[in-house]
Amino acid sequence: MLGLALAGAGFVVWVAWRIRRLPPGGRAGRALGALGCLAGLGLLAWWQPLLIERTHLVLYGVLGVLAWRVAGHWKGGAARLVWAGAFCALVGLADEVAQYFHPQRVCDLRDVITNALSAWLAIAALGLLCPAGGRENT
Repeated sequence: MLGLALAGAGFVVWVAWRIRRLPPGGRAGRALGALGCLAGLGLLAWWQPLLIERTHLVLYGVLGVLAWRVAGHWKGGAARLVWAGAFCALVGLADEVAQYFHPQRVCDLRDVITNALSAWLAIAALGLLCPAGGRENT
């Protein structure tokens, strides 16, 4: 529980730090979007009934960051966000389908949605808070 809280607090601090680094002209709109991403992650955490399932927010958020960075080598702008998010959604779906075949695990649609949205929200925050060049790996 402490690790999950620290990871969430670390992401909030990173978002605040990136907002302060944005140029003043577009700071307000991008900051509101990033805060919306944080609120979305908070709602996803609330939606999960078990604490262990909330770790998916961190795991798939990190996967989203890594996928976004890798996608930046080939794509920029919205295409980068779409490719990175689609990759994370497929990984989350594959994870849950694999659990269907494991006798002590359960394939849960709620987990598929949580995995995909966690990655998409982290990727959206990155897209909003990184410079307009679009291909910077931050």
